[in-house]
Amino acid sequence: TTRETWLLTYKYLKQFIKGEYLAFEDVTEKFCNSFQEYLFTIPNYRDKNTTISKNTVRNYFSKFKAVLKKAFKEDYLLVDINNRINNIQPEETEREFLTIEELNILIKTPCDNDLLKRAALFSALTGLRFSDIQKLKWNDVQYIENDGYYIRFRQQKTKGSEFLPISEQAHQLMEKSDNLENSVFEGLKYNAHRLS
Repeated sequence: TTRETWLLTYKYLKQFIKGEYLAFEDVTEKFCNSFQEYLFTIPNYRDKNTTISKNTVRNYFSKFKAVLKKAFKEDYLLVDINNRINNIQPEETEREFLTIEELNILIKTPCDNDLLKRAALFSALTGLRFSDIQKLKWNDVQYIENDGYYIRFRQQKTKGSEFLPISEQAHQLMEKSDNLENSVFEGLKYNAHRLS
C-alpha cells in the first residue's frame, strides 16, 4: 500500500544515515544520488540472496523526491534538488492475462459492488488500467458501422493518445448515459477495490 511504501522509504533512509540526525543542509545532490544507489543494494525480503526490483526502488525513490519537492516549496531547502536529480526509469514488466476459464469464474463470483465488478471485468476485457477506466467518459466512446465500438483515450502514465477497439461484451458492461460528459463508470473510486 501507499502507507507501507512511505514507511519503508523512511526506514531505508534511516538505515542509510545509520539512524543519525540529518540536517537539511546535508541533503545535497551527492547525498540523494548515494541514497538512490543504496536502495539498489537492499535485500529482497522474500529472497535475501537477491535485491529489490528496479521498479520497487523507483517507487521508494519517488517518495523521497516528493519530500524534497515539498521541503523546497516550504523553504526548508534553498535549492530545488528534486529537479536536479534524475528519476529512475521504470522497467518493463511482463503482463499476465486471465484465461477464459478464469474470466468465467470472475463473472460468476458474487460481488456487493456492481460498479466495481463491471469495471474489473471491463479492465480484464480491454486491458485498460484502473486510472484510465476511472476517467473514461462517454464522449470517448465511438461506434463505426461494420467495425463496432472503440474508445479514444489518453493514457495517464504515458500521456499518449490511443484508439482501442472493444468487444460487444465490454460495451455491455458500460452503464448508458445520454450526457457525453458523464463518466462511463460514474462513482468508481480507488479505495473501493475490495471484492466481497
